[in-house]
Amino acid sequence: MSTKPNLILITTDEQRFDALGYYGNAAINTPNLDTLAQAGAYHPYTYTVNSVCMPARCSILTGLYSHQHGIMNNRGDLNPHLPTLPQALQKLDYHTALIGKEHFFEGFIDLAQVSETTQSAFGFDTFWSVAGKSMIEGSKDEWTQYLDERGLYQKHMDDLFARMDMRREEICEAGPFHLDEEHYVDYQVKEKSIQFLDQHNKDKPFFLWTSFCNP
Repeated sequence: MSTKPNLILITTDEQRFDALGYYGNAAINTPNLDTLAQAGAYHPYTYTVNSVCMPARCSILTGLYSHQHGIMNNRGDLNPHLPTLPQALQKLDYHTALIGKEHFFEGFIDLAQVSETTQSAFGFDTFWSVAGKSMIEGSKDEWTQYLDERGLYQKHMDDLFARMDMRREEICEAGPFHLDEEHYVDYQVKEKSIQFLDQHNKDKPFFLWTSFCNP
């Protein structure tokens, strides 16, 4: 068994800094995050280098500021030739994995079709990539393939387009997910992450980036 520490990075999307029970927000119930904060280190004065989705993720991946890696907003594609954190860990004999939302590219593309290229360029040994909740209006990914295989893709897209039309009319209303929980994108991210943890080689250290699409 490896003596090197295993590393798990869990990220959420569109979550305010104070949307945590541990922060003292009585309206939020986050028992698992609270446990992590209590048992580990809590950094209330840590700031992201960019408050926008794509550049923040690219900074996590590369360790660079936005002006250095070139992604200042949700436009453009990350330079695939930049050194990355997973590549550095691979050199230390880590098995690296990204499961969930990546958002290293702007374009509406089939992420599953380009996954091998993305995986190789950025240094991931295991890769299960999704675009996000509403981005699949113009993208396809591992999750949309999952839905399509079960005859659920069109039903989901019909619901998504209806919600997007409401948003364009500046109508923003929360509501329950229209499919069973097991088909939800973050449920699948969770399941794939657990599967990775159960199946990884215990003789090799790992770095797992579990990237949820929601708070």
